[in-house]
Amino acid sequence: MGKTWKIKHDTEILRQNTTKHVEEICVQFNSSDIDWEQIVYILWQYYLLQDKQDYVKYSKENCIIVYHLDVSSCVSKNINDFFFQLFFLQHIDTNSSCFH
Repeated sequence: MGKTWKIKHDTEILRQNTTKHVEEICVQFNSSDIDWEQIVYILWQYYLLQDKQDYVKYSKENCIIVYHLDVSSCVSKNINDFFFQLFFLQHIDTNSSCFH
């Protein structure tokens, strides 16, 4: 059983067992270069969609966001900096954007 399949399966079970809206955001790390700007954009994806008129808005209390970090074995050691900022500092800062 693959890890990605397991995460998607568990997310579906979560959707079936909760009254809250469940949104899955997948960030793929599959090269030696990390595009920080693109990653921050993907992490904010759900919130950016909420700004569009045709998208249903959910309050924080009524929504669960599942972040799936799909890390390939070919990523560079720079991924350690990313994970440190994301998990320990809980803030990623780039030249033009940030995520917290």
